[in-house]
Amino acid sequence: MRDKIRYLAGQAGNRWSISRWVLIIFISILLPFNILMLTIANQYMRSVQTIALNSGKNVMDIYARDLDNQMDIMEYYLFNISGDEDFIKAAYVDSAGAGRLAYYNVFRDMQDQLTVSGLDGLFFLRKEGERILTAGVSTNATSSLNPAALAFASREKEQRSPDGKWKLTDINGAAYLTLEHAEGILYYGAIIPVGVFLDRIRENLSFPHEVLSVNSSVLEAADRSLRMSAALRHPNLIINLLTDTRSLTGNMAVLLQIEYVLAFLSLLAIPVLYYLLKRIFIRPMEEMSNSLAEIESAEDATVFHIDRSYYALELNHIKRAINHFVDRISELKIESYEKELEKQRIREENIMLQVRPHFLLNLFHLIHSMAQIRNFEGIQKVALYMSKYFRELFVGKDKHSLRSEMEVVRGYENVLEIQYPERFSINYSIEEEAQEIQIPVLMIHGFMENIAKYAIRMENHTNIGITAAVQPDGLVITVSDDGPGISEEIIKEINEGKAVEKQDG
Repeated sequence: MRDKIRYLAGQAGNRWSISRWVLIIFISILLPFNILMLTIANQYMRSVQTIALNSGKNVMDIYARDLDNQMDIMEYYLFNISGDEDFIKAAYVDSAGAGRLAYYNVFRDMQDQLTVSGLDGLFFLRKEGERILTAGVSTNATSSLNPAALAFASREKEQRSPDGKWKLTDINGAAYLTLEHAEGILYYGAIIPVGVFLDRIRENLSFPHEVLSVNSSVLEAADRSLRMSAALRHPNLIINLLTDTRSLTGNMAVLLQIEYVLAFLSLLAIPVLYYLLKRIFIRPMEEMSNSLAEIESAEDATVFHIDRSYYALELNHIKRAINHFVDRISELKIESYEKELEKQRIREENIMLQVRPHFLLNLFHLIHSMAQIRNFEGIQKVALYMSKYFRELFVGKDKHSLRSEMEVVRGYENVLEIQYPERFSINYSIEEEAQEIQIPVLMIHGFMENIAKYAIRMENHTNIGITAAVQPDGLVITVSDDGPGISEEIIKEINEGKAVEKQDG
């Protein structure tokens, strides 16, 4: 008994147990879910950073273009005015009268023109010996640029670098973009406060930042920092912005850390959940499975009962169902025995019905007649046919293959050849794939008996056809003959569903 149970357990071990399925399901659900959530969170953080960076880059590019345009316009004004007659006089006439008058004419002309354009920050000065005349040209007479411009332009000659290029210059501790030119005793140029320009960018940025400056090179970003830059068309000038990645994502970094912690805790929860499920559900199911295996292998299953009480209400229902099942086995055994006896009795009655005494007596008479004339070959054919016939009849099956059926039919054909020599011929058309299909025992044989009884006559020849073909809807068997058939009147009554009786009863 124990060996058989161990064998059944080994057979069951070829498939995974419930506990293994539960563990795999836990891992296959929680692990991909956590990986997916972490991936989504990281992707979301990168998307937020990318959007913020693109937004900041667009703002910087827009203001960089504005600054470039402003610097181009200033350069254009300074280039055009340098050819003006008053400008040349102011630059090269040393006399205080004519040169100074030209100087003031240039100042008024530039002030009138730049008031319309809205520029702010042009300046120029004239040095007459030790005397310096300065002028800041702006749209606002009280502009804060004037003091810076005056301080910048009032530097000594050796401190200036009139190379005609924009550069970063420190004036009184503040950064400015400056452009310097020198023509004779006239010194002129433009000045743009970097702080005012950067304040305009800050107002339009949607995130905080650590550094926003105009430099002559690209700044290096430190760890956890992102860099954005926008180059100006003028050489050696770049707008740099450095920001902490945490300032872009806000609380997302904290939420991501929480997600990592939750993912780790969920993985730790797998063994705890598995232990609880094993104690409450899996172990009772395994005990029930072992009990069912013992019931399956036992000769008398009625001795087994499950008496243990479980935590789950459903498992107690299953326990009661198993016990009820065991109790029913003995009852079913008795019922099964009785039904088997009844079935055997019915089958024997059916066999007796199929063994027609008249048919059997005819065969014995035929054997007796052939024995008298010493037709041993015919006796052998009849005996062989009878053995096949009764073997199929008493084998205890309701169906057999078409091949077995045709063996009996051909044996019956040999008997009919003895009874009706050269009075009939049989044409067989059996598809090979139909040979193993199951059909009722002696079904075709019954039709052949009917043909022998009503169609074959000694005065004429009868053609018989037997076909079997596999169709999409099943096996089609046709048994036909060209005997006298049925009268039209009887066929009509049969088709109308009327009861038809022969004249002889």
